[in-house]
Amino acid sequence: MRHSPLLLPVLALLLASTAGLAQAEPYPTDRCVAQKLEAAGSFCAESLRAAARGRSVPAGAERRFERAWRQAEAESDAAGVDCTQTTETAAAVADLTVAGANELRDGLLVERSARRQLNRAARQCQSLLLEKAGELSSRHRFGAAERGASGPSPSGARSAADSDSDSGSDSDSDSGQGASSRTRNESATNGGVESLVRAIVEALTISPYVPTEWTLVQFDEGQQVEYEGRTWEPTCWDGAPYRLYVKRGTVNKLLVNYQGGGACWDFFTCNPGLPTFKTGTGDFDNPANFRSGFADLDNPSNLFRDWHQVFVPYCTADIHWGDQIVVHSAETSQGGTVSTTVRHYGFHNTRMAEKYAREHFVAPEQVFVTGSSAGAYGALANAIWLMEEAYPTTPFAVVGDAGNGVVTQEFLANEISKWGIDSVLPDWIPELNVPVTELSMAQLYISSAETYPRNRFAAYTTAFDGGTGGQTGFLNIMLNPVRDIDGDGTLDLGVITQVWPRWWEASCAWNQEMRALNLVASVAPNYRYYVGTGSRHTMWGRDKVYDDLTGGVPTIVDWLADMLDGSDADWQSVECRNCGLLLPDDPRPNPLEAPFTQVG
Repeated sequence: MRHSPLLLPVLALLLASTAGLAQAEPYPTDRCVAQKLEAAGSFCAESLRAAARGRSVPAGAERRFERAWRQAEAESDAAGVDCTQTTETAAAVADLTVAGANELRDGLLVERSARRQLNRAARQCQSLLLEKAGELSSRHRFGAAERGASGPSPSGARSAADSDSDSGSDSDSDSGQGASSRTRNESATNGGVESLVRAIVEALTISPYVPTEWTLVQFDEGQQVEYEGRTWEPTCWDGAPYRLYVKRGTVNKLLVNYQGGGACWDFFTCNPGLPTFKTGTGDFDNPANFRSGFADLDNPSNLFRDWHQVFVPYCTADIHWGDQIVVHSAETSQGGTVSTTVRHYGFHNTRMAEKYAREHFVAPEQVFVTGSSAGAYGALANAIWLMEEAYPTTPFAVVGDAGNGVVTQEFLANEISKWGIDSVLPDWIPELNVPVTELSMAQLYISSAETYPRNRFAAYTTAFDGGTGGQTGFLNIMLNPVRDIDGDGTLDLGVITQVWPRWWEASCAWNQEMRALNLVASVAPNYRYYVGTGSRHTMWGRDKVYDDLTGGVPTIVDWLADMLDGSDADWQSVECRNCGLLLPDDPRPNPLEAPFTQVG
């Protein structure tokens, strides 16, 4: 592929011409890395010209390079973002560049054209790095038609390197020079420059300071963080400190995974003595503790084993969407009141995950966003922000694992708004800029898919997703709300202990509504669904992703592989046959009853 050289004034003209499409300025990290790439481009050119002459890089070039580096970091720091940990140091990049230039020189045939090829390589290296800098600087300035795809690269201009005085200094005739030698030189130069540019870009866009093992990112209790014009407070429901887990991969692709763990919406479901949600984070959340399904990073069949990963724990009872502190209260039978206070700050926590990702994994080639159970809703809602703010020109795939959005009308009308979701819905999508009580999961998928038509969206579930913590279990809770509190302020446990555990009683109603929502969402051409057999809740951390073929469906890993890299024809919606067939470890009623047919 031929890359056209760039000129900084032309880049500025490009930015000015696209400014009317969107008003967002580059994020400080993007600006910092772009400035470093520009400096690296100049230094790469200087290094290759020095190699062409058999000399060391001039000291002045090294000083200019280091000065540009410090200035980029200082400007980012003034904007409130630390860019020093995002990239390798100036010294490390300089050493890498000089070594690469010398290696390229040593790999060329010893002939007069070698010097000309190295000067040509200098222009090419600078051009490619300026092009990458331009992508970072301008990726937020493309309109909706460009969302989800690589933005246009400026072309058709000559770079300053093209007019360099060295460009014609080594001209030679064909006399005494074999054409085949020149061809080999050109091929070696092109390949060497591209390899050097890849190494430099990697050093500047994949933070070398993120370990390749799962690592804790801890926030202090009460800590406040400025991000995108607002102050956020990462926290759990009770004010306990929040944490993330991250790891660097070996390929430049990013997985963001939102943890599940139930939800609560009134005093009865939020009561600390009998919660229906995950109440905290700790060492038990460390993904390194899990070794099955896609959590097994040693399995060669795992599509994501080599990806960068950001894992977003859950402890706010609001499906990762909340932006409100709520006092959930209820009256006792004697006229008193009992209450519990919940920080529904899930959106605060997910903003920290987004901030970390874009400041450490600057330019991933692909982003996969997923989450299980409550995390499925977090994945879809927060993927929209990642697409719009963090990586607007990167291809995305988004999968909700066991979060199909089947709720009662009472919940939608009276409960969901308690989380403060209205304030965090993406208002740039007109269909979502409405009260949350007017939304459905199908509409969320449709609107997201239509706004980002070059990205892909999907939902996974089993046909009768069950257990007390599964989707049918939560629908059963919504259908059978608790109303009574004894005079001493304790819950009347009749409904909780006798009715809620009978999750299977909601199975048929849930299945019917789930299938209807999938069909509605399928009007979006970039949406698919997968409905597997049985009642097991979630698939991500289960080995069934590799080998379950029950019900006549493909394996989950093959379906996701088609989603990531296959054509539209390859990647299709699938639904099980004989869907009531249970796998051996699936939850089930005892004794077995419809809709469950048998254990397979």
